Amino acid sequence: MSKFCSCLQTVCRLCGCAKAIKEGRQPLMKENFSRIIMAALEVDVSNDDVNVHPPYICQCCELKLKRWKTKMQKNMKANCNITVMTFNAKCIEEPQPTLKCHEEAAKKAGLLSWCSDESLQILRLNKCGKVVVTLTIFQNFTWKLIVSGVECSRKTSILEQYMHTLCVEDTERLCHLLASKSICVGNGDFGDLVNSKRGPDGQIPLKITSNDRYFSEYENIRHNNCHLLVEGDRCHVCRIHRTDLAAMRSALHRKKCDEQVSPSSTIPNKFLTRRQLENKAVHLQMDRRSLKRRNTSLEDRVNKMYNAESEVVPHHQSTQLMEAFNACTELDDLPDDSPAKLLWEQQKISNEKGKQMRWHPAIIRWCIALQNRSASAYNLMRETGFLRLPHPRTLHPYSHFADTASGFCPEMLQRIVSDIGLNKENSELKKDVSLMFDEMKIKSGLGFSSRSGQIVGFTDVGTLGNEINAFERRCKGEEEPPVATHVLVLMLRGIFCKLHAPVGYYPTKGASSDELFSCLWEAVEYVETAGFRVRAFISDGASRNRKFYRLHSTPGSTSITYVTHNEIDPTRNIYFICDVPHLMKTTRNNFENSKGASPNYPTAVSLNLPHRGRHKAVYAENLHITLHTSLPR
Repeated sequence: MSKFCSCLQTVCRLCGCAKAIKEGRQPLMKENFSRIIMAALEVDVSNDDVNVHPPYICQCCELKLKRWKTKMQKNMKANCNITVMTFNAKCIEEPQPTLKCHEEAAKKAGLLSWCSDESLQILRLNKCGKVVVTLTIFQNFTWKLIVSGVECSRKTSILEQYMHTLCVEDTERLCHLLASKSICVGNGDFGDLVNSKRGPDGQIPLKITSNDRYFSEYENIRHNNCHLLVEGDRCHVCRIHRTDLAAMRSALHRKKCDEQVSPSSTIPNKFLTRRQLENKAVHLQMDRRSLKRRNTSLEDRVNKMYNAESEVVPHHQSTQLMEAFNACTELDDLPDDSPAKLLWEQQKISNEKGKQMRWHPAIIRWCIALQNRSASAYNLMRETGFLRLPHPRTLHPYSHFADTASGFCPEMLQRIVSDIGLNKENSELKKDVSLMFDEMKIKSGLGFSSRSGQIVGFTDVGTLGNEINAFERRCKGEEEPPVATHVLVLMLRGIFCKLHAPVGYYPTKGASSDELFSCLWEAVEYVETAGFRVRAFISDGASRNRKFYRLHSTPGSTSITYVTHNEIDPTRNIYFICDVPHLMKTTRNNFENSKGASPNYPTAVSLNLPHRGRHKAVYAENLHITLHTSLPR
C-alpha cells in the first residue's frame, strides 16, 4: 500500500475533507450508506477503486444524508448540500512498494531479515542466539507475528492499531516496537512439574494444566492468554498462573514426602499421614532395638574395665574422703542475703541446667558492669571455666534495649517512668526532679554505626540548633558539620527519691548558651509530658552556663537571675542552682591562688576534695551503664 493510499484513510469520500476518522470513534464505512448516496447524489460507491477512492465518509456528510432521507420520507423537497469531490488515478504519484522496502524498514530497527519472492521474514534473536520473534510479511503485504513459538493475535492491545495489511511506515513502527518491548519470560522454572507429566515412555507433555501450553523448544510454560510482549519481565496473566503452578509443585512435594519419611525427620507428627506415622513407628522400633543392643554391649565392656582396673579403698581413707565431700557443703552456710550466696546458688543451677539457665537480675547487672569495664577480661573469666557467666549475646538485649542515637532518648525516659512506678498511687513526691547538665571532653573522630547505618561523630545539638548552625556554615561557605569534641549530657535527679539517670546526650564542640537553651527546654517538654515536674536546672559555673541563666533575665534588670517561669506549666518556677561540689572546688582554688591567705585558712589538702577529672570519669561511667542497661521484669 502506497503513501497515497494511507492518506486516503482520513479523507471523506464525498466532501474530500480530511476529517473522516475521529479520535475515539469508529470510522463510517461508505458501503453502509451506498443506497442513500446513490439516491441523493447519484454516485455509485460500490464501483470505487481502493487505490483511488477513500473508504470512509465524515460525520458531517452522514448527518446531511440522514436529514435528506427524513425529508424525502415526509414527501418534502430536500437538497443534500454536499459537493462531491472527484478522485482519479492521476493523484497516485508514488510507485507501488515492494518487500525490499519493508526489509529496509526492518534494518532501521536493528532486526535481522531474510527476503524471498514469496515472503519477508524479520527475526529477533536472544542472547543465546535463538530466534524468539518472527515477523512474516507475505507478497500481498498481509503479515503474521510469532513470539516464542506462539502466534500473536491482532486483537491484543499492542497490535490492534495495525491493519490487515502493512505499509512501509507501519512495518517500521512495528519493527521498532518488537525491538523495544520485552518478551514475557513465562514460567520456565517448574521442571519438576514437567517431569511429573511425562508419559510412560518419556513423552514430552503438551500442557501442564488446561489453561497453559508447554513449549519444549524453549522449556517454558505459558498461559493461553499470555501477552507475550510486555514492559517488564512477565505479564500479569503468567504471574497469576504462577501461583497455580506453585500450588501444584507443593502438592507434588507433599506426595513425595508421603512416600518416604525418615525417623529423624523434623516434621511434626500432626502433619504426617497415617502411612507416614506407621513407617516412622516401625523405623523407631528398629532403632530402639539397635540402641538397646549397643547399650548392653557397652555395659558389659564397662563392667569388665571396672573389675580389672578398680581398687578397694581402706576404711580410714574412705572416712577422709567423706569428710572432704562434706566440707564442700559449707558454702551453703553463707548468709542468705549476701552476694556470695547468690553467686554460689546461680553457679549450681547453671551447672544443672546448662544452656537453659535463666540468670538472676543481679547477676545480669554485675556481668554488664564487668563487660563495660573490659570485654576481654569478661571473656577471659568465661573461657577459663572458674565461673559460669552469661554469654555476651545474652547480655546484648539488656544493654541495647534503646537506640543510642544522639539527642533525647524517649525509650530511656519510658523505662525510668515504669521502673520508679510514676503512674502508681502515692507517687506525687517522685515527680519532683531536677535536670542536671554538664559537658565532658571526648576523643574526636568519626565512626559507622552498624545498628543505625549512619556516620556518628558530627555535632548534633537538636533540630533548632542544627538549623541555625547549618545556616551559619552556608554563610561561611562550609558544607559538612564539624566533628564533635565534647558531649553534653542531660541527667534527671530525683529530689525525694533515689532517681539518677541520663535521658539524652548531644555531641558538641563546646555548646554555646543559645544551643543550651534549645536543648534544655526541649528536654523539659519531654520530661514534663512524661509526668515529672522539673524544679531546678543544676550545672557547674562555666561561663556559657552562666550566660544561659542570664538569657532568662528580665530586659534591663541588673539583679542576679536565679529563677524563671516554667514554659510548660506557668504556675511553677524553675530555679537555677550551681553544683555544690563545683562551688567547693572553686573555694579551694581561690584559697590556693590567694597568695595573701592566712596560714590558718584551710588548704586544698585539708579540704580533701576530688579532682575534677575523677569526678567526670565517675559521671561518665554511671552514664554508660545506665544508658545501656535493661533488666528483666
